[in-house]
Amino acid sequence: MVALGFVFTASADQTAKMSEIQSLDIIRTFGPYNGVGRLNCIVVGTELCFTGGEEGALRLSHRDMAAKATPILPTTGISHMALNGQSLFMTSKGDSTGQLYFLRDAYISEEALEAKVVFTANEHVRSWAMGGLHLFVATNACIYKLDAHKPKNGPLAGIDITPLYQPVGTKVWALQIFGEIAVVGYFPGSLELGIFNTKTGCRVALEHGAFAGHKSNINCVGVG
Repeated sequence: MVALGFVFTASADQTAKMSEIQSLDIIRTFGPYNGVGRLNCIVVGTELCFTGGEEGALRLSHRDMAAKATPILPTTGISHMALNGQSLFMTSKGDSTGQLYFLRDAYISEEALEAKVVFTANEHVRSWAMGGLHLFVATNACIYKLDAHKPKNGPLAGIDITPLYQPVGTKVWALQIFGEIAVVGYFPGSLELGIFNTKTGCRVALEHGAFAGHKSNINCVGVG
């Protein structure tokens, strides 16, 4: 992740690193830490950063060199994180129930932070993205639209994002939100992009041949 003029990375070696953005010289190493396993993801705030691993999650300070890592409970594997102001969302692709953990104030001064389950998708969470005031959680063939400030109230909508060309056995793999548009990439078989209006839930029709550049599945989508 690029933030605050630095590059932040999290690694399978159980460490996170902070590097200069121009030279990529490492100026800070966090860890290795016991109890979190291989690190999968990292998000960065103004003073703190958060990292998730196969066995747990931590809060770290990238400003205070003497600050200790703060564990985030319950201890569970984490593969995705999103920071919305002072609120932290977490989930794991390995969780078949698709539990979404929510920590409303991730900046409070505690020896351990407690995240609560506020939404259960009842299947694997494939990807997610923040869009304005909403969090969009994608499962195999659906996007759940949640109020990022009140996620425990449940989804505001569910958008069917089944691929057009290879609907059987193909799952959502990548998701990005741009304004009112959701862009979806699929895995393992479909070469298409799915584009949806997040307000109406409708698929945006593409002209014939508008997207036909890849010969294999799409692993990553970036919009801007």
